Amino acid sequence: MSLETKIARYVELRQQIEELENQKKALMSEVLELLPQETPSVFIPGYRVKRASLLTIKTSLESAKQFGAVKMKEVVDKEKIKKLYLEGLNPPDVSEVHFIQVYAVPAAPVSNP
Repeated sequence: MSLETKIARYVELRQQIEELENQKKALMSEVLELLPQETPSVFIPGYRVKRASLLTIKTSLESAKQFGAVKMKEVVDKEKIKKLYLEGLNPPDVSEVHFIQVYAVPAAPVSNP
């Protein structure tokens, strides 16, 4: 299989996954509507369905300070670790992952002389 064929297949699979993710999201919304509010989980043949929630916090530092919700802690300086890694040092627990990114580009216009 040529590189072009593999890239085309990759893009096709990525589009299918996106479509499936959208279908899954819509189905999840429908299921949430059908789940009883008063029960944390429901058993149906072969499955246990549990209502769950995830809190997304995007509070700014300034807003958090107003509520006294700020803490100071030591954190790893990832930029420094990256610089050391790129300089050839091997900080512990650092690995490099290789992957591809594929973007759709418009076809080049055909010029007629």
